[in-house]
Amino acid sequence: PNDKLTYGSFSMKKLLCKLVAATTLVACSSVAMAAADGFFMHAKVGWAQSDYSTSDFNYMNASSINEEGLSFSPSFGYQVNPNYAVELTYLDWATDVDNIALNSNPTGQTTLRNGSINNYSLDVSAKGMLPLDQVKEGLGLFAKLGAAYVQSIKSGGLNDSSLGNDYHNTYAIRPITTLGVSYELNEGTVLDLGATHLYKGGGIQSADFTYIGFARHFG
Repeated sequence: PNDKLTYGSFSMKKLLCKLVAATTLVACSSVAMAAADGFFMHAKVGWAQSDYSTSDFNYMNASSINEEGLSFSPSFGYQVNPNYAVELTYLDWATDVDNIALNSNPTGQTTLRNGSINNYSLDVSAKGMLPLDQVKEGLGLFAKLGAAYVQSIKSGGLNDSSLGNDYHNTYAIRPITTLGVSYELNEGTVLDLGATHLYKGGGIQSADFTYIGFARHFG
């Protein structure tokens, strides 16, 4: 499948650029910059989906791929000011592959045992925030851009080195982006809704995570 942002195609990329540019303008135009907010913890729960299909594996001609499910993602970050923060995030993406069937191949196998693909990512991202206090006090938009170290671990029948690189564990660094909206419930507690996209490459398939999260600031 073509790798694209599932929450907006190319226009979403334009929105990301505009949002980052807007936060930069707000920060530069401020006469007095707010004091640093300090460290925060961020917990997110939502729906993860990876874009795997039988065409991503040599010799595979049939299977049942369950490529989505509930996931939990913890983060730890540091907010520099009301417009910028840095965040370290862990996310577990899981994909089950059942009823695997192969066509003819060099090893002579015709079927495989059921297996799974567990993708684990750890990313460091820069976060730009645009307060919308003129609309509603405590409301804001945010965008994140970062690099994710991704481990794609094959288990069960999918872990068969005799079938080639598609059936090996894979490790890669991939771009990752997030767009969302946040609301400050009270001093130091923030609710947010977001959509994260992991870009394919290096043997890693694209993936998406749509979530609701709570952040607690300790500054």
